[in-house]
Amino acid sequence: MTNPIASLKLGGAAAVLTALMATASLAQTAVPTEGMTTIEEVQFPTLDGFATDQEVIDSLSAQGYENVVVLRGPETLIVSGERGGLPTELIFSATDGTLLMVDGIEPVTDG
Repeated sequence: MTNPIASLKLGGAAAVLTALMATASLAQTAVPTEGMTTIEEVQFPTLDGFATDQEVIDSLSAQGYENVVVLRGPETLIVSGERGGLPTELIFSATDGTLLMVDGIEPVTDG
């Protein structure tokens, strides 16, 4: 680069780009606010060998679930519904009612 004007243009462009990147990083800075959202522990239902789909629906409705749908398979019982406005899919063992998965994730058990 022997041309001083080209060097000044390149340097000026680099300075402008640096200033824009610094401004963008400041715009993305998060400031904690009071009253932050907290997560409460969720108690998932258990099934005690319910014989009919309606009994499963009634049991989950009593626990605060809405729009409950039950699908029975040979080894699993898939129950979907909403609680607190959040959709949830619960998969139970068809043999003993054990909760196997919640929204595709195995629940953590104590013990």
